[in-house]
Amino acid sequence: MNRRSATELLLAVSVALASVAGCYSGKGLLSKENGITGGGNSPGDGGNGPGSGGTSGTVPGGGEGAGTGVPVIPFDPLPVAAYVTKVKTVLTGLAPSQAEIDSVTQDAKALSGLVDQWMTLPTYHARMELFFADAFQQSQARQTDFKTSIDDGTFTPDDGLLLNDRQMFARTMTELVAEGHPFTEAATTTRYMMTTALMTYYAYADSSLLSDATPTNGGDTINRFVKANPNWSFSITAKKDIPVADSGNPASPNYLIFSAPTLATLYAKSENSDYCPSVDPVVFTPSASFALGGASASWLYSFMRGENFWFFDPPQGQPNSKWCEGGGNTTDSHNVSHPSLLTDADYHDWRMVTINPISDLSQQTRFFDIAGNRASSTLNLFAQRVGYFTTPAFFSQYATNISNQARVAINQTMIIGLGQAFDGTDAITVMNPPGLDPTHAANPACFQCHWSLDPMKRFFRSNFSLNYSMQLDPAQTANKGMFLFDDAVDSGSTMYDLGKQIATHKKFKTAWTKKLCEWANSSPCLETDPELVRVAGVFASNNYDWNKLVHELFTSPLVTYAAGTSTTQKNGAPVPIARRAQLCTTLSSRLGLTDVCGLTQLQVGSCATNCPPRGLTVPSVATQLPSDGYSRGAVSALYVNNPDPFYRGSVEKICAMVADKVVDATGDGTSPLYQSSNFTTAIADMAHHLMALDKSRDAMPIQTLTNHYNAVIAAGKMPPVALKSTFTLACLSPWVVSVGQ
Repeated sequence: MNRRSATELLLAVSVALASVAGCYSGKGLLSKENGITGGGNSPGDGGNGPGSGGTSGTVPGGGEGAGTGVPVIPFDPLPVAAYVTKVKTVLTGLAPSQAEIDSVTQDAKALSGLVDQWMTLPTYHARMELFFADAFQQSQARQTDFKTSIDDGTFTPDDGLLLNDRQMFARTMTELVAEGHPFTEAATTTRYMMTTALMTYYAYADSSLLSDATPTNGGDTINRFVKANPNWSFSITAKKDIPVADSGNPASPNYLIFSAPTLATLYAKSENSDYCPSVDPVVFTPSASFALGGASASWLYSFMRGENFWFFDPPQGQPNSKWCEGGGNTTDSHNVSHPSLLTDADYHDWRMVTINPISDLSQQTRFFDIAGNRASSTLNLFAQRVGYFTTPAFFSQYATNISNQARVAINQTMIIGLGQAFDGTDAITVMNPPGLDPTHAANPACFQCHWSLDPMKRFFRSNFSLNYSMQLDPAQTANKGMFLFDDAVDSGSTMYDLGKQIATHKKFKTAWTKKLCEWANSSPCLETDPELVRVAGVFASNNYDWNKLVHELFTSPLVTYAAGTSTTQKNGAPVPIARRAQLCTTLSSRLGLTDVCGLTQLQVGSCATNCPPRGLTVPSVATQLPSDGYSRGAVSALYVNNPDPFYRGSVEKICAMVADKVVDATGDGTSPLYQSSNFTTAIADMAHHLMALDKSRDAMPIQTLTNHYNAVIAAGKMPPVALKSTFTLACLSPWVVSVGQ
């Protein structure tokens, strides 16, 4: 959809949305009766494009491509006020000031300095973290994705850990960028932003493993500690108060002894509730542990989470052995029966943690050493944890099995890193690569894809089991991977090798320039567009400096639409709706509200225990808005650009609820943002800071809002009601619910 038709559609939608005020005034904010039929000045007011954007790839606005006979979509450059507003809104959610718009009107090159300034704002970093979480495909992890699918298959993360999982890699990239590292380290980093809860989980997953499943066996649970020492054990007691620092300290006499003051009360649902409370201490040995020694680490981790722990006393095989269901009779219930050893602070103490590879159990970070991990910024692990493609969030979304053999994992890895899937278009350069499935090799149609896909999947299969535990099967570890992708051929055996090949691949610069361009425009950007090629080249020549890419792209006509490009020649210049993240950050930033939609929290449908209130709230309604996400196998994100009745209804509810927060609202002890006692000032502020209209475009909207307010008053409503209705209509205008007006 081109910009002009999109504007007309959004205006029509706003007229329909404005019917919420019909009971007060009978007039919509954007009705022709009120004098508003479009936004902004005429297209000719745009002036020149930003100087740093260059003119490569520009095309005339309309007619046919030069000498090609191919119809060109009519193109009108965005006016200065519109593209400055678009750039600042996408980057920060904030409205530009009049001085900022004036500076670019006087000199288009001034946008360059403004972008640099905007990139220092906290709201910019918040926007980038949301982009990173989506682009690296970490944000859609769900609790149910973990059960039976990754690590030992026993647990789903609690709410705090799931939120940590979703945010970890985005926070990691934010920190790496801030430290000045090249963006290619997304594929090679072994440093991650972590909490103590995440460190504990990583160490646990490195200790309790699940071997490969077979057609007749779901895989065996392997406890590294029991494997190394068949007598390994831990105990739980109420007889003494033991600090967690002692429980995890090998030098302490209380090493691997954990305190549970309410131990005797934790067996109410046990079939032997008359006997089990007398057992103190509870000693977990391989024979006493329910499901034997392989599961004993799982029971310790479950106890640490405040959940159940099952054992036999006396141990299994002895006379009168009784089963005791400590902490409840449901595994992984998230129903805390006793205080978790992990505190709330352990889910919020973010810091950069370096993961070191090890080969000896004595070097491994102990998952039960909570106090030690709180004070540490290193993890010593057997498994190869590197880049974006070995995180729990990534693994949980792309579970594999006996049939798939990690093909989904390697395909998504390449989609994220290089913007391309295995599609059978690569020239065949190696006829008999390692790991090629003989069944697929015998079929010419299958061979076209599998000659590269199968050896590439070996990076995962030779290093991880089907549950993404560390691979311990010698037959699998001996069958190494080989990098065969888009004409690149290289040997390699480790996940570090895979990351290095992605980081040095020729497609990396173009893939990430294209991802960012499409995120900014909510529309496809042509990777062959000379302007995109230029911007990608600047990115690469500056040592993959992410901030340089953002600066170069957001001052380029690829984003500003201040001039035509090959992309606009083919796709036009769409004006998309503001999807959930964009609309919510815009409202939060422009109104001074903290995460009004709960974007940094789990919502109903994702949470298990600590869910927000159900019912009509801004966060609950916001979950119904289109979001930025990737489907399995899709190279580009799904960007919903057009409004529909569901979007219209949801935005209407959000705007009305936000009105209650900013108009005559004093619940937090501060002055309300908009006061009905001074409605003239309030309406002007809505036009300038909520709708982001400068002085060249504000007169008619201000008059329309004022007319609406007066009409509501004339209908007998009180001033607070009238101003809330006026705010709702301003909030529903295309300058808020779309991007690029």
